[in-house]
Amino acid sequence: MDWGGVFSQAVTQGIGVQAVIFALAAIGLNVHFGYTGLLNFGQAGFLAIAAYALAVSVTYFQLSFWLSILIGLFGAVLLALLLGIPTLRLRADYLAIVTIAASEIIRLILRSVTYKKYFGGSDGLSEFSGSFYGANPFKSPLKWGPLDMIDNHRQNDRRFSRQHIHRPFAPGLMEPHRRNHPAKPQRQ
Repeated sequence: MDWGGVFSQAVTQGIGVQAVIFALAAIGLNVHFGYTGLLNFGQAGFLAIAAYALAVSVTYFQLSFWLSILIGLFGAVLLALLLGIPTLRLRADYLAIVTIAASEIIRLILRSVTYKKYFGGSDGLSEFSGSFYGANPFKSPLKWGPLDMIDNHRQNDRRFSRQHIHRPFAPGLMEPHRRNHPAKPQRQ
């Protein structure tokens, strides 16, 4: 075992970019829950606004990284003001409800098909799932209705008929032409 590599990776992860991101998230949680006592679940939404503002301004508008950081911070502060001014006077758990709703709205907007050109949809800006979709044996999109399941089975039956890996998981499913069970004796 390469102990030098293990220790160098541990130090890199301890003071690297991921550690800084998690430390900032922990500081934000500490300020909201610890110092103010407010129940706020919108940290993911604020982080998403800042991260996507930075990524879109660098990727599409070709701005400098440092200017993009300021744009991301401005986006998060603007969202905080839009949510904070009307909701800070709310009692009990209503701030939590508003921030959860705001985070969900942001998530749905960033993952929507309408803005896929700018935000990448569910794949993100780097479209990391291209190799996964390339290895998918189902070339046509599947439908999930009750009658569509039969149609999906008919369309994809030919693709799996030569593969033997399905047999332990679904015996008999891919061979509908066999009417008699092999273990039962045949009547004559």
